Amino acid sequence: MLNAVWIAAFSHRLFVVSEVVIVALLGTLVTALVRLRAVPAEGWGDRLLVHTTVGLYTGWVGVAAVAGAATTGAALGTAPSAPVSVAAVVLTVAAAIWVAFSTRAVAGFALAVAWALVWIAVATDSPAVAVVTVAAVLVFALACGFRVLRGRDRAGVAAG
Repeated sequence: MLNAVWIAAFSHRLFVVSEVVIVALLGTLVTALVRLRAVPAEGWGDRLLVHTTVGLYTGWVGVAAVAGAATTGAALGTAPSAPVSVAAVVLTVAAAIWVAFSTRAVAGFALAVAWALVWIAVATDSPAVAVVTVAAVLVFALACGFRVLRGRDRAGVAAG
């Protein structure tokens, strides 16, 4: 429901409304992802269809919420400066690393976060934001790789 409302609000350029909705959606998804930590997947079907999917969705929405905040600011005439954008990328990756170390289904989450950050690096007009974002993707990938490799149950950590 929240995703449908977000799409409708964003499509109609109701950026403030869409930002409120996507933050609510993110809260819901983070709650689901954290709760899945307590419920190990029962086979590969469960890992792929539930744990990995919720992780993927949470990762994408997490970065989209931050990008949406920049879009909302720009729509209101207060687009973030390059230093603010760099800080947002760094904080986003720090939060994403925390989530990756706090949950089991890292693979889907990591793929979505990395993809969304690469999109930001490609789409930005600021060389500083692009460079920091690419570096952030590399740090995030290394952290997620470490998280998966250090676990006793690598398949469980990677995909639930």
